[in-house]
Amino acid sequence: MTPYEIARRAVAPFMPALEGEVAALLAEAVPRGATLLDVGGRKSPYTIGLPVLVTVSELPRESEHQHQHNLGLDDAGVAALRRTRSNVAGVVFDDMSCSALGAASFDAAVAVEVIEHVDDDEGFVRNLARVVRPGGPVVLTTPNGDARPVHGADHRRHYRRDQLIKLVTPYFEVVFVRYAVAMTDNRLVGMRSFSPRHPTDVFEVMRANVQSRRESADPDVRRNRGAAANLVALLRAKSPEVVAAAAATVSKSERVPSGGPVRWARRSEWVHRVVMGDAMLAAPGGERRTLQGLAAAIWVVLEEPLTVEELTDELRDLTDGVEPDHDAIDEALRLMEDHGVIERVEGRSS
Repeated sequence: MTPYEIARRAVAPFMPALEGEVAALLAEAVPRGATLLDVGGRKSPYTIGLPVLVTVSELPRESEHQHQHNLGLDDAGVAALRRTRSNVAGVVFDDMSCSALGAASFDAAVAVEVIEHVDDDEGFVRNLARVVRPGGPVVLTTPNGDARPVHGADHRRHYRRDQLIKLVTPYFEVVFVRYAVAMTDNRLVGMRSFSPRHPTDVFEVMRANVQSRRESADPDVRRNRGAAANLVALLRAKSPEVVAAAAATVSKSERVPSGGPVRWARRSEWVHRVVMGDAMLAAPGGERRTLQGLAAAIWVVLEEPLTVEELTDELRDLTDGVEPDHDAIDEALRLMEDHGVIERVEGRSS
């Protein structure tokens, strides 16, 4: 292992709960020595130390949107992977929706928080099944649309559990699709970026992640669709013949609709004054403090109807360039809509 990998393994218990859940699942499901395709993994932190050969598949980082939302890989990122990782065998630039990778090229695959960014989600899961050998394990995660139906500017959709199962079933045997990661304030704090130059922030993020992992270990999180932030799926690829036959029969009209130019608008001042307090009291557990301040900021900038992307830009300006927490924005919008504080003024496009 490289010095980076040793250091990263040492602090693994202090990393976000989803990262720990994925790492544990891969260690259990993927055989030693297997070839593993990490789709959209960038640094692939959940594969550090696994006795497998990892290939990272990414889009090239080219657009301003990709730079702003930390999507894709550039030459510096590729060089860093090759320098710091001992089990990363290669990096390929590939779009899984129309992948050029060969059939049954890998023993297993993982895609963590990727599919919600994809326009052609059916093509994504079809090609994912195609490039993995029959019966090979695939770990897939995405935000939990049962609890977080509102999605940010760089997400196309959030899936309910039943929607995700329906999407993958033509191409995969479903071992399970379960709820994961407690939707609490500690999760949000633990997802913040930090620098060793600010030790207080480092300590706060690590503390929050330790607590988030404890909260996420509660069995109720896996049973309660409203308590979990993510969906985690363990799948097994079907044979190439089944995948090809399914591709010819899957109805494109049955796809989960992607997000269009939804705009959010304030409701009346009277509704705001009467309802806002109840809305914040309904926030789960410790999320209340984070969401209360964010909801107030959202209300301030919604002087006219805005898309989530426009709203994010306004919040960034309001905080002198500090990047807003996109998950927290999603959840604050959901909560405010549920309680009638804001409303959608344009429908989603299909």
